[in-house]
Amino acid sequence: MVLSHRQGGGVATKWSRGRRAPRFPSNTHDERFLRRVTGTGTITVSTVAVVGASRKPERYSNRAVRMLLSHGHAPIPVSKLGHDILGLKGYASLTAIPGPIDTVTVYLSPEKQLPVIRDIVAVRPRRVIFNPGAENPEAADTLARHGVAVIEACTLVLLATGQF
Repeated sequence: MVLSHRQGGGVATKWSRGRRAPRFPSNTHDERFLRRVTGTGTITVSTVAVVGASRKPERYSNRAVRMLLSHGHAPIPVSKLGHDILGLKGYASLTAIPGPIDTVTVYLSPEKQLPVIRDIVAVRPRRVIFNPGAENPEAADTLARHGVAVIEACTLVLLATGQF
């Protein structure tokens, strides 16, 4: 199933089987809130691979790395040359990343995605986000067949609206 941020008249409203994304209070470090949400009082930090990450601060992929950091996620830059970005170790491929990956957010045009899709299938993340301009119906079908949830949305908007 491919989910789109465009559903609901252009507003990200419903994501999965009619359920709304949870709304978090401004102080998500409140222990009572964490116990209610997680049952344990702790939050697991999600590892997010940013495919197509750029060292140029004006690029959306670079903004995504910064915004993921500011929202408490663990971004991993992935680029053709494997450059480090913002002091974070960069990798040339998803398969070079040690440990599990929760989310892959893609900032590559469909023409450049074939090797990346193979890597995504190999590392089996929980979900893949195709950002605007990276949408790829064939890749989405392939990933869905391999049990990877696919979302067509803007990572920056998802983070800004608390729906990431």
